[in-house]
Amino acid sequence: MRRLPPLKRILVWLVALAGIAFALPNVLTREEAAELPAWLPHRQVALGLDLQGGSHFMLRAARSDIVAERLETIANEVGKSLRDADIAYIGLSGEGQSITFRVRDRSQLSAARERLKPLTAPVEIGGFGSEPISEVVFDSAEPDELVRLRLTDEGIDYRLSLAVAQSIDVVRRRVAEVGATDPLIQRRGDDRLIVQVPGLGDPQRLKDLLSQRANLALRMLDTSVPVQRAVEGQPPSGTEVLYSFDDPPVPYLVEKAPLLAAANYVSAQPEPDASGESASVAIKIDAASQQRVAALAAQQPPRDAAIVLDGQVIATLKLSEAVNRDTLRISADLPTEGATDLAALVRTGPLPTPLTFVEERTVGPGVGGDAIADGLKAGLVAAIAVAASMIFFYGVFGVFAVIALALNIVLIIAALSLSGATLTLPGIAGIILTIGVAVDSNVLIYERLREEVRGAEPLRRTINDAFSRVFSSIFDANLTMLIASAILFYLARSGSGLAVTRRNRSGRRSATPSTV
Repeated sequence: MRRLPPLKRILVWLVALAGIAFALPNVLTREEAAELPAWLPHRQVALGLDLQGGSHFMLRAARSDIVAERLETIANEVGKSLRDADIAYIGLSGEGQSITFRVRDRSQLSAARERLKPLTAPVEIGGFGSEPISEVVFDSAEPDELVRLRLTDEGIDYRLSLAVAQSIDVVRRRVAEVGATDPLIQRRGDDRLIVQVPGLGDPQRLKDLLSQRANLALRMLDTSVPVQRAVEGQPPSGTEVLYSFDDPPVPYLVEKAPLLAAANYVSAQPEPDASGESASVAIKIDAASQQRVAALAAQQPPRDAAIVLDGQVIATLKLSEAVNRDTLRISADLPTEGATDLAALVRTGPLPTPLTFVEERTVGPGVGGDAIADGLKAGLVAAIAVAASMIFFYGVFGVFAVIALALNIVLIIAALSLSGATLTLPGIAGIILTIGVAVDSNVLIYERLREEVRGAEPLRRTINDAFSRVFSSIFDANLTMLIASAILFYLARSGSGLAVTRRNRSGRRSATPSTV
């Protein structure tokens, strides 16, 4: 048997000791692991949703929302471009995927089309080999003074894909606000996101945070006309009627252009009152906005403003009382929990598009605890049975195999801890499979060694021959295990094999086991 060079021996021992060090925190509680010396690793293996319980959500971005927003944006740009060019128009509106308007003076029709050409310029979408796309195109020539622009399907697909990609960061920040660790947030298809949060104690709070777009704005109230007249007729230009969350809702006439929006907020914190039963939200605003807000706050008589959240008024306030230098304070008799959530929404920023829940699964801590116990029991029984069999059939060589097998398991746990990978039920099955394949390799070697030792060759050469002649079989076994591991990895990502509580879209709960 060949002797290992000293450098390789040292490397083997270092790898073994490092594996033991990284695996050590997993035999301790979280509190005990936190008390380990600073020079030792503290990270434990992250347990998956099926082991420690938690929640699984699937969220969807609606294509119709993207279309509606793009219609509004393009219509505003069309109106601004025509006004800047002194081109009179009427009937600017959007329907389906088209925006139409009429030019009052037919002689300006060509000038209007020329003015709007920049809107139809191709857009670079990025990515290797990607060609520019046109988001807006002119429809075929229309009669009279009618001009029609159409949103292209590829442009809408691009905006939808971009919105979903941008939503991942916002969702990750909101998940962090509920104190969740090791969440799994993945894109699924063109318009969906998967959010898995193991060990989540309050799934309803996270669901409430994710269900809101959280577009919070400070908008000035318009008192030039009575609100009821604006409701019954046409609001003044640059204003719109919004309603409060009250029951029945109260109408307010507000300016469309926000005084403060998400881009102007630096931070937000809840501030409980003396009783502790309600709280306000203090929002820090950037330096660029402070002078503009201070100028309006100093006007006489004092002007009123509205706090608008996703198109609804949540509070009205005196601007001079609500803004103090760099701080906007929202006092709306909010419960402490509501103020905390509102501050969290401001900190994490708005979603680029609304997300709706299409699927929800909940695994209780009890189910996860039972899964851990069953998995550990299965692994322990398998390990004891294998160790006893190896020692019984192969004696001292069996002891060596058991020691190597134990170190193999330690290294697997260390690798999981170091990489931050999540351990699931399929993962435990994979570890048990690893035990079997590792033992199978030892059995092949030892049985071949028994055959070789019957010859007259020296022992060292016999051992070398035994190792070399079973290599192809061992390689085949490990390749088979790699294929099986890939299948288990797919099952873990798809969430199969969990007994879950589903909440359908109507809100009813039903216990249904997922099946493979």
